Amino acid sequence: MSNFSTFSPVGSVVKYQEFTSSGTFTPSAALVAQGGFVNIILVGGGGGGGSGSKTGYGGGGGGGQVVMRTGKITSAQAITIGAAGTGGSSGNGGIGGTSTVATVCSARGGRGGVAGNANGGAGGGSGVTEPSSYTTSDTTQTFMVNSGTNIGIGGPGNNPSHGGNGVFSGGGAGGPSSNNNTYRGGACLSTGRVGGTCLANKGGGGASWGDGANADASGSANTGSGGGGGGGAGGSGYCIIQWTE
Repeated sequence: MSNFSTFSPVGSVVKYQEFTSSGTFTPSAALVAQGGFVNIILVGGGGGGGSGSKTGYGGGGGGGQVVMRTGKITSAQAITIGAAGTGGSSGNGGIGGTSTVATVCSARGGRGGVAGNANGGAGGGSGVTEPSSYTTSDTTQTFMVNSGTNIGIGGPGNNPSHGGNGVFSGGGAGGPSSNNNTYRGGACLSTGRVGGTCLANKGGGGASWGDGANADASGSANTGSGGGGGGGAGGSGYCIIQWTE
């Protein structure tokens, strides 16, 4: 599903097409004649929050990656909107789906939050695989940024545990092992969105195009937000393509 709109700043006409579900972008003849250059914002689906068999524990899901780039489109392109990661009812949260503009660009989904235990659950990273040494009791990974990709890493499952800030998306917070809602999932620095808050033993979701979900809550549709610990689903992805004629 998509919608098409225009607005007219001085001296030009800017057009854009927004996708809230998968569809097809077909460039106009005028766009093709000008070389097909477009601006793209693409957001992956947010990871779901984890929820352990011990009621009330679980890390928040990571936010979906936000990609902002200029591309060239001269023929019809399939647009895929990444699905929201499912919330874990008694296990890890699901990974968010990857959003794509055919072969032009892609935005990875957020990782799911880890199911909780007595230490709370580890928060999901944002489109990245956590280090092999990453465990729910690891205290060395707090408030980190994956500098190689500028994507936030999830917070460990301890007390306390922020999620990592990232330029292109935030990591989910680990579920702390006590009630302290001053800790949050990681922020997405390029969009200015903030991570969701922790509650008791459940972590907040990482930010993306929208704020991360608070503990127990799900991310809003088309925000790429990470779901809150306790089993909240992530937010689905999003795409907008803009050009000038």
